[in-house]
Amino acid sequence: MMPSPTDVTPRPLASCSSLQRDILITISGTGGLSGKELLTELREQYSEDRVEIPKSTLYHHLGKLEEMGLVVKTETSRRTNEYGLSDLARERLLAYRGWVVDGIRA
Repeated sequence: MMPSPTDVTPRPLASCSSLQRDILITISGTGGLSGKELLTELREQYSEDRVEIPKSTLYHHLGKLEEMGLVVKTETSRRTNEYGLSDLARERLLAYRGWVVDGIRA
């Protein structure tokens, strides 16, 4: 069983997949994106690696991140939602950044 994002762990966001972490990082750089905008951003980031992210995969992971309390979904119109970070996600991303920086040996 994977730890929840609120569990104390030596590795922040250990319960997230790499794609989920990339989703959080991408959202954090923008303040909030629609699903379509987020998919475009991620596909651009992954294009050099020739990785295709299906729309269904993105929405599956957004749902999981919302369940984990890391993403907040806001309806902006009948057909559009915007995805932003929760306070918990910001806290975890900052801890994750610290963990990565501290782990790099100069």
